[in-house]
Amino acid sequence: MGVIKKIKKINFVEFLQGLTLLILSIVLAIVIVPISVLVNFIYYIAKFKFQSGINELGLWMKSTALSIDQFGNVTCATVFNFTLIKKDGEKFGDPDLTISCVLGLNKYKKKLTIIGKLIVLILHLIERNHVEKAIERQIESDQDAIMRIQKDEYYG
Repeated sequence: MGVIKKIKKINFVEFLQGLTLLILSIVLAIVIVPISVLVNFIYYIAKFKFQSGINELGLWMKSTALSIDQFGNVTCATVFNFTLIKKDGEKFGDPDLTISCVLGLNKYKKKLTIIGKLIVLILHLIERNHVEKAIERQIESDQDAIMRIQKDEYYG
């Protein structure tokens, strides 16, 4: 008997849904994000007075940068996987991880390419041990998420 391979059919509905959602999210981001940034600047400064407003705005900017970092990890995964890590490295693309965290994991496993090492060096010059701190923040974030789930009794 011959081996019969099952050929997976292309799911055009799922493809079209994904394409539509991608286009919609890009258009909305282009239109809404600049407006939102301006509104947030005004809101935090006006509502919290200048000094505390600057502090609150700083927290908002860090959270926004984190989400953009996660977005970049997913959006640029293919390019990063080709250029920043060796073939058997920890892959980019997990929406819960930052680019820095994945770079840190690959630094630890000695799976960075020369370009990856250069980026890690630049990040280190900006913030000492940046990628190592990114791993620590990820561990803390994961532990906090587990605690929230357990506290809310969603966890069996």
